Amino acid sequence: MLFPGAPFPDDETKLDYSIALEYKGPPVPYEVPKIEPLDVSSCAIPIAEPLSESQRSAANTVPLFQLPRDLLTILQVILQSQWLMK
Repeated sequence: MLFPGAPFPDDETKLDYSIALEYKGPPVPYEVPKIEPLDVSSCAIPIAEPLSESQRSAANTVPLFQLPRDLLTILQVILQSQWLMK
């Protein structure tokens, strides 16, 4: 981990990342969760492939979710009746 004001190393692959500093104070009266170190160079971390241009344009036309046809019809009737009541 780099401390404030420390220069970046020439080889960026040698950077050490940390989400927390080790506590060096007196014991605490409760259980502290521990996190195992994560090897970011491992291929075990799943990542998504970037979308191609055709996939991006297709994704823009697909609804995020689709209501069942019966429910959609019911909602349309409710909305139309409320609009007519105005």
